[in-house]
Amino acid sequence: MIVTTLLFLLQYAKKLMASPESAYTDLVFSPKMDSRFRKAQRDRDNNNTLRSRIRYRLVRRNALKENNKSVAAECLHMIGVSFYQKGNYIKAESAYAKAQEEFEELGAQDFVGFVLRDRGMNELKQGHFSVAEERIQESMTALRDRNQGHYGMSMVILGRIRAAAENPNQNLEEAESHIQEGIGILKETPETFFLSTAYFDLAKVLQANARRSEALSAIAKSEETLNSISQTDFQDRREKLVTLQRQLLEG
Repeated sequence: MIVTTLLFLLQYAKKLMASPESAYTDLVFSPKMDSRFRKAQRDRDNNNTLRSRIRYRLVRRNALKENNKSVAAECLHMIGVSFYQKGNYIKAESAYAKAQEEFEELGAQDFVGFVLRDRGMNELKQGHFSVAEERIQESMTALRDRNQGHYGMSMVILGRIRAAAENPNQNLEEAESHIQEGIGILKETPETFFLSTAYFDLAKVLQANARRSEALSAIAKSEETLNSISQTDFQDRREKLVTLQRQLLEG
């Protein structure tokens, strides 16, 4: 067991030296904890949020026992995401706020930026547009020059806020500009799922602008990018892509 753990940490150290940006985004797991966390992530990716929360809580409990505070905080962050996925925005905000507090205590600026972005998305879903934009701007400040993948995704979410039909300050031109800028950034990073998401957001903005053929092209890019990760996972996203594609074809 000791040898296995040492090998894991050695591999992790080599990865950090090979990729400086991973020093900001990766967490150090014991092999067993890593396996459980990955299973929780897979459950959440496939919308099995209840089962994912059970796994995240188990990993968080073990992480706290090992004094691995960063992993414990990230589990709390992911619990918030799982509540967000099911529309339970109050519980999501509670988990997010606590996770942000824990990351701030650790001085983990990147993770503070990740959580702020998710808090912004949570506010957007509730129609709190000014608060949502404030959170996203805070996220971008935290991530600028530190983590380009997540910075690019925050830029996309800023575009999503500007594109919201219910937003009294809706501006589709600005929305498209922000999303396209985010896509340009994300193309230079390994954040494939974020890039797929960005193309999906772009398709919705193009649909709102009655640019049907361009929207269909963006959907195709979103699906192609998603398939480069997995042909079967992310069922919730795939269903949304099919629905949007159907609307465009029928329109």
